[in-house]
Amino acid sequence: MVEKTFGEIRDAINFGFNTVENTLRDSGNFPFIDGSAVVGAIANVMLPIGLLVFLICWSLQVMRSGLELELYEVKHFIKMGMEFIAGLLLVTIAPQICKLITAISDNMASSLLDTVSIHYADIAETLPSTDIGDFASKIPIIGVLVQWINFLWSLPSIFMYNMIVMITAGIMLFSLGIRIIKLTIYQGFAPLFIAAGANQDTKRFCINFLASYILLSLQLVVMTVVYTMFRTSFAAYLASAASITTFSWKGFFTGGIFMIIYAVIMVKSDRLFDKVLH
Repeated sequence: MVEKTFGEIRDAINFGFNTVENTLRDSGNFPFIDGSAVVGAIANVMLPIGLLVFLICWSLQVMRSGLELELYEVKHFIKMGMEFIAGLLLVTIAPQICKLITAISDNMASSLLDTVSIHYADIAETLPSTDIGDFASKIPIIGVLVQWINFLWSLPSIFMYNMIVMITAGIMLFSLGIRIIKLTIYQGFAPLFIAAGANQDTKRFCINFLASYILLSLQLVVMTVVYTMFRTSFAAYLASAASITTFSWKGFFTGGIFMIIYAVIMVKSDRLFDKVLH
């Protein structure tokens, strides 16, 4: 029963960290959402609306140029025609433009993970464990009782440490999942916001959308940096430990608490550069 419980916890830990790393390498690998299908479904609805918004914004811009007598010059007439064609094209391929931006951030994140040497690929296998056989005693009768007491006494601390690691993996996965879902929704709504760029008065919505999307994509790179620091720091700590399968309260505080700190930083990754960007 105990072995089965710890096995399930470690399977969850491995799944959590593997999912985080695979998703950071390629945001399309997030297993809880079919990104292409969702983007396609949203874009099918938003694309006609985006084209309509583009026509309205472009028409208003033409009227404005006509009132300013700019449209009567040949060069401005040609300019408006080219803007119309370019606008239709950009609105149509808006989701693909967003995917290209994300692909660039994915490539940066993947390159970062590839350049860092992570000594322990399987975190769960390096966690402290306990087994009743570790407390075997040669003393008859009483020795069995002492063995069980020592074994049961070791369970809470070992279980606590494993749970801390599982919670860390869960927090990282949760934080990453929120951003992947946001990126997916942004991609679907891209035609609507790109269309707003056809008019001087609404252009700010297009600019703000692109800026927000780029910053959201760069957050994945920041999260990769934090995750890489976590993995290398955790590996270095385990490599320096006398026994990586033996629990100690010192290891719990130095390892467990700092794991939570890394997880919280991943959650707050969108606020790391607030002072710089605002």
